[in-house]
Amino acid sequence: LGHYALCLDEAKTIARRPMSSALKEEREEFIQRAQLALGQPIAGGDTPALKALLIKSKYDAAVDESAKNAVVDEMKTLAAGDNSPSVQIFASQLYLSHGLTKDALVCVHAGSTMEHSSMALQIYLKLDRLDLASQELERLRQVDEDAVLTSLGAVHVALAGGSSTASDAAHHLNSLSEQYGPSPLLLNLSACANCMTGDYAEAETKLLECKREFQYADTARW
Repeated sequence: LGHYALCLDEAKTIARRPMSSALKEEREEFIQRAQLALGQPIAGGDTPALKALLIKSKYDAAVDESAKNAVVDEMKTLAAGDNSPSVQIFASQLYLSHGLTKDALVCVHAGSTMEHSSMALQIYLKLDRLDLASQELERLRQVDEDAVLTSLGAVHVALAGGSSTASDAAHHLNSLSEQYGPSPLLLNLSACANCMTGDYAEAETKLLECKREFQYADTARW
């Protein structure tokens, strides 16, 4: 949902609680995912997931195509030797950023979590395959109709459907904002939905709120 600062705050809070080594690793993964999303440097780590995140951060920092190609090769080497869900997701995201759509799909279809289906949905929308994206949305609904990933998937599919379904996207986004609070992601998506329904005044209101509350650079360029 884009609540990365909140994620970091909650991670600090639960750090005081006793937890297993597996939960500690998962907590560290979420911390570094949030830091990476905020553009902050990350430390990586010994687990495959943290190694994959560090590779992603290197890709984001790469300044030329040669450097990016080298980072992609590094991710391919890691992914070939590890089939954990997190590595599959992070590799898929990197491949998609690099234009390797087929490789990205291979990664997400190797797993079966809701995050895999959510990622596949995004890829299909990027390929203008609304039919396949809708199938992934149905899979998400079958697993957990009320999950955040399902609601976000419904938003993206509704937006891709055009003005005829944009009101459905706005409904889902209002529900998410009421339940979890506004975020840059939710406000920008809401503005998109408002534009598609012709409510430009409300779209501007959402974008101005985003700039005011989050100082979100992408909103200024929107």
